[in-house]
Amino acid sequence: MKVAILGGGEVGYEIAKQLSFEGHDVSVVENDKNILKKISSALDVKPIFGNATDVDILKEAELDNADTLIAVTSSDEVNLVACQIASFMFNVKNKIVRLSNKSYLENRSLFDKNKFDVNFIVFPKVELSSVIKKGISTSGVIDNIPCLDDRIRVIGIECPKKSVFTSVPIKFMQNITNNIKFVVLFIERNGVSFIPKKNDILMENDKMYFAIKKEDQNDIIKLLKNSDIPPPNLVFVGGGSITKEIASSISQENPDASIKIIEKDIENAKKIFEILDNVEILHGDSLDYEILNKSFLENTDVVISTTKDDKVNILTCLLAKKYGAKRVAAMVANVANIPILHSLGINTILDPKKVVVSKILHYMRGGDIESIFTFSENLLEIFTIKVSDESHSIGAIIEDISSKNNIFVAALLRGKEVFIFPKRMVIIAGDKLLLVIRKAVAHKITTLFEDMPEYLL
Repeated sequence: MKVAILGGGEVGYEIAKQLSFEGHDVSVVENDKNILKKISSALDVKPIFGNATDVDILKEAELDNADTLIAVTSSDEVNLVACQIASFMFNVKNKIVRLSNKSYLENRSLFDKNKFDVNFIVFPKVELSSVIKKGISTSGVIDNIPCLDDRIRVIGIECPKKSVFTSVPIKFMQNITNNIKFVVLFIERNGVSFIPKKNDILMENDKMYFAIKKEDQNDIIKLLKNSDIPPPNLVFVGGGSITKEIASSISQENPDASIKIIEKDIENAKKIFEILDNVEILHGDSLDYEILNKSFLENTDVVISTTKDDKVNILTCLLAKKYGAKRVAAMVANVANIPILHSLGINTILDPKKVVVSKILHYMRGGDIESIFTFSENLLEIFTIKVSDESHSIGAIIEDISSKNNIFVAALLRGKEVFIFPKRMVIIAGDKLLLVIRKAVAHKITTLFEDMPEYLL
């Protein structure tokens, strides 16, 4: 596939890196020479210096032969104009655009057919809100992600000191769950992630991700945490659009949830108070001990800091952890700091750029791949894939497509029936599979599930 990427910043760079690794023909247009120099020296792509709305530059990027345009410059307007040029002058069929201005989100009718000709739009704040909500909607878990038509949940949990699973080999865990079936996807220990073998054991403070039927999730969480599951107790720092969206959604879905928002700006604090019910608003500085003390952090499940200042988010989370918060999550724009922050005790780093990259790659990989989640510093991915009628994978035994430490099929949905860890089943058209893979081999999986060419049918 021939792909033209407009904008070589962190998002454009990561997309170009992954697509070129998968064997696509990629060109990158960027108007900053230093950024372009970095791209040309590190990636196997065609670098082009110039303005993304310059027709001659777009010709140089070979848009007349391009299958897909990905517009991710820092300007919404440049992205939209470039998509229009790509459509009407070069007849590019597939246009993907990143938009940050919320006014475009509030006026989605602009992108109806015969208006702005865009096939797929990514709004970073909307996607980040969705990611955050998945991780905090259930008390005591790191992530709770619906998969396979919401028949399966992928749960992330941190192993407490006295869990019944601590020091138990993976192969024996099923014996203490009253025959509730689940499968461990991967374990993160001291910042290192691995797909566990059957003799590996779960240790205190490990982060474990597992797949389980939706109806069984609460029973396993209770076993792991040695307690019932109370309503979530959340503290948000910064009253921006992300906080308001998540707080509003959770308070409506779970009226018993305890939600506090710390907001420094008095006028914004008043506005939030007027529009949100069942939410306590604290006006003040999140770095002020008195404000943190009023938040009763010792009872808090998660503190989520999403201000525009990385330093405030980081320091707030470190203080919150010191004062008793069970988990903390900081929005961080400077990705260079991420490895250090994990070592300091910040549980979750919220990177809007990473979310955008994941969403665009998800779309690029086609309709048969229904959802993709990336974990553990981009090393592991969880795919849910629908098997098409002409897929290469039909007739394969699931165990045969698995690869030790690289790929395994965790669950399968066939019709209305769910199978956990179905090693000996034969893949048929219409199956939906949940797979865990190492990112380095992601392209092999997408190739396996592609449709066969007509001459082989």
